[in-house]
Amino acid sequence: MTGLLALLIIACGGSGGVATPEEGFRGFTETPVDVAVSLPAGGAVPPMTELVAWTSLGEEKPDGAGNANLEVYNDGPQFASVLDANGEMVLGGFVGGDRKSLDTTSTAEMFTYFALGGPLHPGPDSQEIFLNGIKELVGFANVIAAVEASIAANGYVTASDPGVKAAIDEVRNSALAGKGRNAETRGPEVSPEGGASGLDINDSVDDQIQITNTALRRSYAWLERTGYKDDNGATHEMKEAIRDLWIDVPTRYGGKVDRMTGLIQGQYPWTPIASSPIPVLSDLASVENETEVYYKLTTVGVGRYEGDFDDLTPEQFNKWKEIVYWTAYLDFYMPIYANLVLPMDGTAFDSLAEFALTNSNAQQFIAGAQNSMPELLDLTARGQFPDGLRSFVTSPQTATVTTPVSMLVVTEWGRSTGKELFSGDKELINRVGIGARSIGMQDLASVIQLMAPFDSFASADQANVFEITSSRAAVKLVPEATEIGISDVTDIKAVIKNKSTSATYRYEWSVTGEFFLNDGHGGSTDESPGGILKSVDDEVFIGNLTKNAGTPTVTCSVYIGNQLVGKANTRITFRENIKNLNAKFRVEGTVVDNDGNGYWNYRTWVIAEVSKFEDAAHYALTIDDADGKNILRRNWSRDYKFAVRDEEVWMKQPEGTFWIVYDGISSAYGFSSREQALEDMADRIASLERKHQGDVLEAKAFLE
Repeated sequence: MTGLLALLIIACGGSGGVATPEEGFRGFTETPVDVAVSLPAGGAVPPMTELVAWTSLGEEKPDGAGNANLEVYNDGPQFASVLDANGEMVLGGFVGGDRKSLDTTSTAEMFTYFALGGPLHPGPDSQEIFLNGIKELVGFANVIAAVEASIAANGYVTASDPGVKAAIDEVRNSALAGKGRNAETRGPEVSPEGGASGLDINDSVDDQIQITNTALRRSYAWLERTGYKDDNGATHEMKEAIRDLWIDVPTRYGGKVDRMTGLIQGQYPWTPIASSPIPVLSDLASVENETEVYYKLTTVGVGRYEGDFDDLTPEQFNKWKEIVYWTAYLDFYMPIYANLVLPMDGTAFDSLAEFALTNSNAQQFIAGAQNSMPELLDLTARGQFPDGLRSFVTSPQTATVTTPVSMLVVTEWGRSTGKELFSGDKELINRVGIGARSIGMQDLASVIQLMAPFDSFASADQANVFEITSSRAAVKLVPEATEIGISDVTDIKAVIKNKSTSATYRYEWSVTGEFFLNDGHGGSTDESPGGILKSVDDEVFIGNLTKNAGTPTVTCSVYIGNQLVGKANTRITFRENIKNLNAKFRVEGTVVDNDGNGYWNYRTWVIAEVSKFEDAAHYALTIDDADGKNILRRNWSRDYKFAVRDEEVWMKQPEGTFWIVYDGISSAYGFSSREQALEDMADRIASLERKHQGDVLEAKAFLE
């Protein structure tokens, strides 16, 4: 017995909290089902007398005609298998209700159900709808034929049998033909009004935000107050933790789920889950003259791209690690395990998942797995979650720890609902292990980002940072840069809170000192009476009339007619010792067979390459697309380490440069040869080069 499992069994008495079953979950009742076992013809097929039919409630030997009486919960449908004397699966399927046969058709149906991710779909009826639609899939007859051939040749069957696997792959590829294979871009906009990685940040109500999760993706968030602007336009830094929280995960599809193909192709959006309002105060008790208060919202979760991963604190990185293992366990392994031992009941699994999060056995397993199964973490950190998931389910600890822990969790959850589960089966752990091996769980893990419940990971980041401004004023000024060279210019935009689309606004701009503002119609403060530029433009640029450094204050008063809407200030620092740097984009890629299973995948990176400067204290980079829309703003110190998480690509980085990743594409599933992967990657690199050929990169070094 491993040390981790021993610790978990000792801790079995305390569940870490009892969850109340979700409304609609009706508990469990044993129901009998008469099953007919039908064997194919073949020299290796074992005689009926040597077989045993099994569900998680017990087993029975079929009679000579193949009849057996089994028990299931709630009349099923529930997983059942027919095993030979060596414990190999001869037949399988789901029984209960009108499903009363275990034969080659039910076995092919069962294999296809698991291979296409049926257990991963949440909701009351989704899994049963998925199962009922499998027989209509193109190529399903070939799966039946492959199952018959394998049983006839070997006397048993698994989904990993070459013929069975090939037939299932054909069905999967056909079923997914209407679904996009790759996320063409990521490029989340980090702003108070936008979102990223399936998270929408709503700031439409003053002094608060709401985080809405629109994807099946576990996330955690931290809110920090970072500073404020005073009524003279000067900014002041702060560092104050406000709160941290789990972000709720959707458990239902929106609208009516009525087609299996709609589930496969991701045609049903999730029912978004909004957090409770989170205060982002614009009026601070400790400050008297603030006009704007600044916040930073950091979120983490499983994703394919780095995003702001390098900016995480040690505490945030540790929480990200925890989420990776909860995702692998609770969103992948546990639904499959539940489909092997429980009936298809989405409300039951919702209750089980909620219970597991607070169960001491599950929590200790997650903590221990970070050390005992590190490959999941290492691969996920490189954006290779499917490969990491495969390592997780093929680990030797799956049989010795993961499955036994899951039995403890499900058993304690059953007790919390008033039911003692699985009391009649002493071989449950072994039987589930046989089932998990037979259904080819590892193959599903390899293509997980194709499956609709998990495809949101394919376009998500590991971490995102949202910059939030909470303003007391009706108007605020947003400069493109707050620190520039003495000969440079930068744009400043007036942003109006709750701006009316029907009103006509006018703007009065002014600036202190020997500096000027120009609007888009040729107007300038240095040529306007009293230095006040009256304009219809909500955006101007500022420049220097001399070669002197300074920090002018820019003021803008906004009117509708003669009615003052609001007034705002900001400051721009013109300073010496700023050097413009060479910056360009490049696209790199690599092809790998991560786990040696013969399936090749690629990753590509769009990289901003910025030259270093010897005496620089810090750097700034701005990237705009060809239409002037900002893609990225980044500031960093000279000691900051950027890294492309691939040694082959990293070795290409020229000496004396920074590499900052700001886009990329990865293959969603494995190619059967390296050449195929290279060919597809070349097409993707070409598309990324076309996409970014108009990007404008501006990089600066701020000297000591």
